[in-house]
Amino acid sequence: PKGLTITVNGVNEIKPISDHVESQFERLRNSSIENLCIALRAAYTLDPFCVPALLASLSNRLYTAEKSKNDSSLIQANTIVMLGHIAVSLRDTAKTSDTILQFFQQRFCRVPSSIDVLIVDQLGCMIIAKCDMNVYEEIMRMFSTITVEAGNALYSHDQSNQYRHVSGAVINALANIAGNIKGENEMNELLVRLLELFVQLGLEGKRASEKAPVANKASSSAGNLGMLIPVIAVLIRRLPAIIQPKPRLHKLFRDFWLYCVVMGFTNDSGLWPSEWYDGVKEIAIKSPCLVTQTSTRSQMRELQYTSAVRNESVSLNQLQELKSQILQHLNPAPPEVTAAVNKLSFAQATYLLSVYYLETMRIQNSNDPSLQPIFDYLSDYAIQKDKTGLWHCVSSVGDKVFSLFLNAMSTQAKDETREKKIRISCPIIIG
Repeated sequence: PKGLTITVNGVNEIKPISDHVESQFERLRNSSIENLCIALRAAYTLDPFCVPALLASLSNRLYTAEKSKNDSSLIQANTIVMLGHIAVSLRDTAKTSDTILQFFQQRFCRVPSSIDVLIVDQLGCMIIAKCDMNVYEEIMRMFSTITVEAGNALYSHDQSNQYRHVSGAVINALANIAGNIKGENEMNELLVRLLELFVQLGLEGKRASEKAPVANKASSSAGNLGMLIPVIAVLIRRLPAIIQPKPRLHKLFRDFWLYCVVMGFTNDSGLWPSEWYDGVKEIAIKSPCLVTQTSTRSQMRELQYTSAVRNESVSLNQLQELKSQILQHLNPAPPEVTAAVNKLSFAQATYLLSVYYLETMRIQNSNDPSLQPIFDYLSDYAIQKDKTGLWHCVSSVGDKVFSLFLNAMSTQAKDETREKKIRISCPIIIG
């Protein structure tokens, strides 16, 4: 027969025999590995070198299996899974995680194969289990290197890149880490790393797009960049709203939104996967405001030197397209706003669009919409003192946000909760 008929809650389900056998095999393998971990922990108290001795024995066994070609893939897969479990189970013993990490690194991508994907999965599990900090740092460095180099190969269409076949597995591992890592400090640290990787990929993609033919600019410049958006969204979902972030994190968020505007991730146009757009909306809910954090105007002046929006790499047509987008979003725009928009540099136009998309998405998708964020922009010293009329533009964005706030309130039940939200917003409006 081609399948087994299995009854679950009265429903007959045809399950292939191969899947059934594989499930039984994995159950047996996992049980064996658990018992091995128990034995190793007991042996460790008598012989701290039992894990290195096991690795030496496994290396010889793998070498013999590769030479004979008999069940080589199965032996390698079982070995990798076993070592991943040992690294997690004995993570509190000296040098166990380090030794296993070194073993993985020696075999990783030596000859591209499906085993590399399995190694990536085990490395992700080691991070989630909170192995040693130096192990965490090294694994995250590996993941960043793989993602960047795989992205560069995508831009150059280099089929020989050794990491192409594992780039998807790394993104999946990062998503698992984002969804399962414990501890507020650990989550915040991961957020910084993910945003740093996003910005680095954005820089690499922008460099590639400047060299690419016009027809290929959008596809080549996005590269692996958008794939990180759902990963960041998974982590953001587990964090509280980010208010008054440290300067480094604040700048990373500002660059994140600039790249999202430049790459088109803020538009639901169908150009990119819908998961990316959904992720951007989720990130908007918890994202900090893009206001300056000091009483000087230096941050607004520094904006023009940000890699995502450097003016010298932009054509007049691109700049005009951004200005048209702004005026379309702010329609009907007062004359002073239209005049100000027409004078904006590329950096200023991109920043204004970042504010527009962030704050409109925040008000539309938040369970607790508030007008406070947009008033933070209007009271921002740097925006108020800007001589190009940026404050008038932000004020016009505020009108749109206020309209969306009223729409959000009108759809909520007319109860005490809604009245409380409106009362909280009234002093902001009057003030």
